Formats: sequence, C-alpha cells, structure tokens
Amino acid sequence: AVNVHAVPSVEDRGVSPAFSGAFVFIIMGTAALSSYAWGAFMDKVHVRWGTALATVLSAVAMIILLFADNIPVAIVFGVVFGLGTGGWTIAQTVIFANYYGRRHLGAIRGLSQLLAGPVSATGAVLAGAIKDLTESYELAFLIFFVALVVVLMAVLLAKPPRKPVSNA
Repeated sequence: AVNVHAVPSVEDRGVSPAFSGAFVFIIMGTAALSSYAWGAFMDKVHVRWGTALATVLSAVAMIILLFADNIPVAIVFGVVFGLGTGGWTIAQTVIFANYYGRRHLGAIRGLSQLLAGPVSATGAVLAGAIKDLTESYELAFLIFFVALVVVLMAVLLAKPPRKPVSNA
C-alpha cells in the first residue's frame, strides 16, 4: 500500500513530480541492494530478530513519510523504507523455511499468499479512501505505523520452532 501512495503523498506535500522516478528508484534500489546484506545477517542471527529489525525500519519510515515535504526528507524515507522492504523480502523466505520446514514450503507459501495478497490490496484501497475523505494521507500512514507496531509485537512474541523429537 505504501508503494502505491508514497509518490502522490510527497507530491501533495510539495515535492516536484519530476522527482517521482528517482524516488521510486531509491526505494526499490535500496531494497534490492540491501538484499544480500539482509540474507547474510539472517544467516547469523535468528530470523525473528531480522524480521523485527525490518519491521522497525518500516515503522520508522512511516513516521518519516509524514514529514516528507522536501527532496532530502523524501530520500531519507526512501532509503529507510527500502531497507525495511529489503529485509522483509528476505525474512519472508527465511522465516517460512525455518518455521515450517522445506518439505511443503511451496504449498504453505502459496496458501499464505491467499491472505497476504488481499490484505495488501485492502491497505492500498483503504489509504486511497482515507486520502479521498480527509484530503491527506496522514491517517493512513499512522494506521500503517500502528499495524507495523502490532506486527513487531507478534514477531517478538512468536516462539522459535523446536526441533522435532526423534522416535529413534
């Protein structure tokens, strides 16, 4: 949802539309370039901690986005949000494999997307509706911030998987 509304949000706050392409590139470029570092990091620490860090970065980015009324602040948002996005991209792969194993990983990931896809689409529609009703994205980004705090708590409270007991 943030990917859909970040550009119009900064444009509404006075950032030049000519910056839009660079803005999207900063977000996606940072996400892509940070992927290797995130993967290496999650090989060293439990994936919960990597997921928690990516969630914190995404939440901080929501607050930064509320103040992104010029190019330097928009760039800071883009880098922080890109880092969070890069972390989440890697975390989703690693956490599913670590928590559920690899035997049925494809089916489990596919099933999870039946929920994740509509939730993501709902977020984008909700943000658009909030913008239409309030003429601002502030409430939408605050809701996303609160949702990320809830996700952070869930990640931190999730029990790490236990090794199966052998019947040998």
